[in-house]
Amino acid sequence: MNFINRFFSYKPGFYSGTVYDRVDDLKFLKPLILNNTVLDIGSNIGIVAYEIGKFKPKKIHLLERSSRCLNISKVLLSSVNFSLSFNAINLSKSRILKSYIRTNKIEKSYDVVLMLAIYQHMKKQSSAKVLSENINDIFSLANKFIVFRVPLKLKKEIYSISKKNGFDLFFEKPENNNRGPLIVFKKFS
Repeated sequence: MNFINRFFSYKPGFYSGTVYDRVDDLKFLKPLILNNTVLDIGSNIGIVAYEIGKFKPKKIHLLERSSRCLNISKVLLSSVNFSLSFNAINLSKSRILKSYIRTNKIEKSYDVVLMLAIYQHMKKQSSAKVLSENINDIFSLANKFIVFRVPLKLKKEIYSISKKNGFDLFFEKPENNNRGPLIVFKKFS
């Protein structure tokens, strides 16, 4: 078993799928990533950032609640040819993004925001008020596109939230192997 698969099994039941599940379908994002800034929320150990880095972004900013995961990300991404930023942040407990913007820990906007298989965790771990505030703040950071991967049961909810925040469906890759659809929303022009 390789290092990455061993890492994902360090907490039995905490992660599902494989590393390959996490990067499948990313090729569909290539035109969105090229020469754009990207915010990867729930970046884990940076596998997605590493893979989309092949699409030549201007910058990728990784947000992850686990400092341990961010430290692994820094090693994994140490030889890339694009700008990187890292922050440990827990979006489940409080409305924290606004303070990160005020203190310049994160940018005021990104061309593409990734929320790949993270919304359902925020929903389980947050009060409804904190979830709503943080999701609205996340949408406010998306300058062009926001990308979700959610379980099918949350798909309608994500569509509704996106519409309320000024985003329309741009592209959807249907569910594959129970991973949930990859859904791209574009900001109203």
